[in-house]
Amino acid sequence: MQTKTVGKKVSPVVFAVEPYAAVREAGEKGLFQKHWEDLAFDKVIPWDMNHELYGVLEKGNMLHVVTARSAGVIVGYHLATICPHLHYKNAGEMCYEDMYYILPEFRK
Repeated sequence: MQTKTVGKKVSPVVFAVEPYAAVREAGEKGLFQKHWEDLAFDKVIPWDMNHELYGVLEKGNMLHVVTARSAGVIVGYHLATICPHLHYKNAGEMCYEDMYYILPEFRK
């Protein structure tokens, strides 16, 4: 478990599977903007999440969301879609990475 100093206390980074709503809330509070500013190559195209489609994927059990929290605050996330493989229809469900981000101060 990674730890981060918060004030004089050491706060662990805890990873958990959570609903998309948790990431959306953190994103709307600025985490998506930080992700875009930090990693987007083409800043001409604005960040514009399709929250409705993420909701549809989640309701269909086709979205996997992992959060990273420190002191209860989301400091990172990993989103992936789960669906049958398009090239190997008998291979079963596969997990496809959509996006991930962790604040710079929590990276090694």
